[in-house]
Amino acid sequence: MSSNHSDSTRAALKQQIASRLSQLDARVFENIIFDLLIEEGLGNVSWRTPGPDGGRDIEGIFYLKDFSGVQSSERWFVECKRHKKSLDWPAIFNKIAYAVSNNAEYLLVATTSSLSPPCLNEVEKWNKSSKFPKIRNWILSDIVNLVIRHSNVFTKYFFELINLSLAEPFLDLSLQLTRLIQNICISFEFKSLSNEILEAASAVSELLYTKTENFKSLGELTLHKCNQDDLFHWLTISEDTLLIDFDHQAIRAFLASLRYISKSDVIKIKRLGHEYVVEINKMLDNFDKADLESNQLLNDICFWGNFHYNIDGHSLKVFLK
Repeated sequence: MSSNHSDSTRAALKQQIASRLSQLDARVFENIIFDLLIEEGLGNVSWRTPGPDGGRDIEGIFYLKDFSGVQSSERWFVECKRHKKSLDWPAIFNKIAYAVSNNAEYLLVATTSSLSPPCLNEVEKWNKSSKFPKIRNWILSDIVNLVIRHSNVFTKYFFELINLSLAEPFLDLSLQLTRLIQNICISFEFKSLSNEILEAASAVSELLYTKTENFKSLGELTLHKCNQDDLFHWLTISEDTLLIDFDHQAIRAFLASLRYISKSDVIKIKRLGHEYVVEINKMLDNFDKADLESNQLLNDICFWGNFHYNIDGHSLKVFLK
C-alpha cells in the first residue's frame, strides 16, 4: 500500500469516527470516554452521581512515581460534553467548584466539539495561577486519535468501520479453533478426551497466535522455517526429506489436525520431486476422502502455510505454492 493511499485511508477513517462521535447518544459517548481513561492508565475509574445536566461524570486516580521511587497520586474529575458548538468558559467554570469541593487536582473536559478561543484564553490564565484544579481537555480530534490508538475501544464501539475482509482469514482460523475447543469440552464431559484433539488444538492455537503477533508487530506475515526436530514423535520423515521450506507452525497444525481428523495413529511423510506424500495408517473410503478434501480446518491451515493438498488413494499429496 502506498504512503499516500495509507494516509488518505487513515484520514477517511478519522472523519468517519469523528462523525459517529458527534452523533452518538450521550450515554454511549460517556462510556467511550470511560474506557479510554482506563486504556490511558487512569486507575480506580468510577462514575460519579449524575450532575445537574443529567450527564454522568467520571473520576479516577492517576498514580505517579518520581525519580527516587516515591509514589504519589493525582485525583482527576472528568466532564463529558457532547456538544456541537464550541464550549465557552462558563460551561467549564461551572464545573470547577464541584471539583474543588472534592479535592480534585485535575479537571479533564472531554468534548465532541472544541474550546472557543476566549475559553482557551481563560483556561490558560487559570492554569498559570496557583489555583486548583488544573484544567485539561480532550477535544474531538484528540478523542478520535485515542480511539484509533486503542484498538479495543475502536472495535467495541466502531465495529462497523472495520474492514472485515482484511480480518477474515484470522476469523476463519479462530472459528475452527473454537470448534476444536468445543469438541474438547464435549469429549472431556463424556470422558472420551483424546491426546489427538489436544495436540491439534494446541498446534492450531500456536499458528493463530504466531501469525497474529507477526501482523501486529511487523505489519506483515512472515515464514518461520520448519524445524524438523520440533515436530511430533508419531511422525515419521524419510531420511532424504527436508521440510525446511514449510512454515513451521502451519505444517505442525496441518499434521496434528490431519491425525485427529483421520484418526490415524502414525503419519509418514516423504518427498517425491516437487510434492510431499503424506501417508496415514488408515484405509480411506470415498466418504473419508471427500471429508478430507473439503475439510475447512485443513484448508484454512493450508492458506496460512501457503501450501495445498489433494487426496491420492490412501495418502495426501502436499504442494508448496
